[in-house]
Amino acid sequence: MQNFGELHPNVAIRQSNLAVVYQDLGDYEKARELWNSAYTIFMKKLGPEHPHTKTVQQFLDSIK
Repeated sequence: MQNFGELHPNVAIRQSNLAVVYQDLGDYEKARELWNSAYTIFMKKLGPEHPHTKTVQQFLDSIK
């Protein structure tokens, strides 16, 4: 985050990737937390129609 800032889309991409790892490990709470953070960044910076925003929303909708 130091290089990009907390609300940079690259930070959200990394959070989303890490969320996938947590989901694969069965830690759905941590995955949801990271996806929520990524979703917030994508909504603020890219908007609701951007493919990244939609992808993260799909992950959030599918998590247990």
